[in-house]
Formats: sequence, C-alpha cells, structure tokens
Amino acid sequence: MEAGAAKEEKGLYIKDMEESKKKVQKEIESSEIKISKANSEINDADRDIPRNESEHNELNMKIQEQQTVVQNITDKLNKVKSY
Repeated sequence: MEAGAAKEEKGLYIKDMEESKKKVQKEIESSEIKISKANSEINDADRDIPRNESEHNELNMKIQEQQTVVQNITDKLNKVKSY
C-alpha cells in the first residue's frame, strides 16, 4: 500500500512542478515581450534625437532673432524718450 501512496504523492509533486514550470515560462515570455517593447521605444527615441536637436536649434535661432528685434525696438523707444 505504501508504494502506491508514495507513487501518488510523487505524481502530485510532478504535477505541481509542471504547473510551476508553465507559470514561470509564461512570466518569462511576458517579461521578454516587455523588454522587447522597451527596447523598441528606446530605439524610437534614439532616432528622434537628431530631429529634436534640429528643431531645438531652429527655435533657439528664432528666439535670438526675436530678442534682437525687441532690443532694437527698446533702443529706439529709449532714443525717442530722450528727446
């Protein structure tokens, strides 16, 4: 009788281990998908950096031009006020 009980217990242990294995495999697969998505987002961001830098430089140039215009107008205003 004990041989049958031990065999049954061993069978339950194996079944539990197989279920645990399946669960861990699903978790690994899910994590790999998350990693793949994160890597894809990183690659997209890396490709966007040059474009963003270019836009940033263009905007800085426009700001400098506007500051120059404001300074010129301020100078003219001060000149007119001095008369």
